[in-house]
Amino acid sequence: KIFQGWVDESINENEKWKFKGTRKLGRKKGLAMHSTLTSRFLVPSISAQNENQEEDKEMGEVMRMILEWMILPQNSEYRAAFSMATLNSLYSPATFMEFDYCKVFQDIKEKTDKGYSKKQVIDEVLSGLQIKILDVNQVFITNICESNIQKQRAIIKRRFVDYDELKAKYEKYKNWNCLSKGIKAVLGDDGVFYDIIDDSGLIEEVKWLNRREDSEIVLLNGIYFGDDNVEANPIKHRDNFGAPRYNLVPFGYHKISNFFYFISLMNEIRDDDNLIDAMWRVVMSREFIDLEQPLFFTGIDKIDTQVIFPGATLTTDNPNAKAQSLLPPKQTNPFIALNEIEKSASEASVSETSQGVLPQASQKAFSVGLANQNAKIMTSGVRQQLALSIAQVGFLLVDIALQHLTTAEVDEITGDMKYREFILDDQFFEGKKVSKRIRFDECLIGRKMNDEEKAEMLNKIINN
Repeated sequence: KIFQGWVDESINENEKWKFKGTRKLGRKKGLAMHSTLTSRFLVPSISAQNENQEEDKEMGEVMRMILEWMILPQNSEYRAAFSMATLNSLYSPATFMEFDYCKVFQDIKEKTDKGYSKKQVIDEVLSGLQIKILDVNQVFITNICESNIQKQRAIIKRRFVDYDELKAKYEKYKNWNCLSKGIKAVLGDDGVFYDIIDDSGLIEEVKWLNRREDSEIVLLNGIYFGDDNVEANPIKHRDNFGAPRYNLVPFGYHKISNFFYFISLMNEIRDDDNLIDAMWRVVMSREFIDLEQPLFFTGIDKIDTQVIFPGATLTTDNPNAKAQSLLPPKQTNPFIALNEIEKSASEASVSETSQGVLPQASQKAFSVGLANQNAKIMTSGVRQQLALSIAQVGFLLVDIALQHLTTAEVDEITGDMKYREFILDDQFFEGKKVSKRIRFDECLIGRKMNDEEKAEMLNKIINN
């Protein structure tokens, strides 16, 4: 509610004249913090080791380039997901980035001499690296006191998806014909399944994952989708050693000891936001009253809003008629209190100067510099927490690269084994803008280059 600038518009007839707006202090601070955290997109840093536990700079550079290729806008929605995960962490106790690699086919119509025929091709939108954002109410854990998601005994992922999108992924299962729009199967307390009506028009996809048991079970509207042998449903995401791993990374603002969830920015400045809104409403309501003050008349039969309005002149023959204000004049400046509240909120997020607001002329340069330095200290802790999440993202991206992108695929036309080629344009190397290319070839397996061969190949690449 704070982040959205929610206003209680319920009306009390006796107080409907009062100002009910909000300063939206929390939202302003949240958007300023989001701009600070996303001033550049964080990319996982990769280092590699050989079988002797020695640093392998060449392979580390290759994997870094592959990860850079994976997060390009044309290859994935990483940048949008990073921005959304950072934004959600400002008001949510946790938000999650989910990583998947999919290969989904779609039917297209192809014109022939006899009309149109259907042909199956890879759906480029639903295939490849898929990154989704899951809210805190879409991921359920087993141990709230364990901060490492990989140590959770089991997790449950829940989301609502369009029927056609799920059809592309699960149509091959025999239970697909049992799935109906608007009907959801639930298990009653008596151990019997019941069908209930769901008017959302979406399908509830629930995934139960247990890393220790290497088990992943999918339910669509309560209907099982998996292998006929329920024990033969391994977790799809695997690491370099073939071991299962949860494909989720939690994001948050401030960590609470070893607690799984986080304290959000909106939670930290909640009291300041509520206080400044309460002060703002009182101040503005008083300003309205001062501009149109209620008056107390004596000796006159009737005085109301029909004769009291800006610029009105009232005359009477009654010598005893009197008019006086009902409110005493203001003795203090309420805007000083408002400034103090905003200062308190800045201490929990970013300073006004960091938001682009010019300081007052009366403020000394030292005071402005100190405020900016304190803001940097505050954001450094948030950045460190963000860096820890990005490190976990790196592990999942490396898993996907090794399992799906660096392996050979069968060419549909020739039947030969073919490796994917990675091209990065507009890369700077030794002051020059070049295009980097990674190419895998079976004939190079086990072969090593000496220093002279490396230098010769490097000069050849630069000259080209």
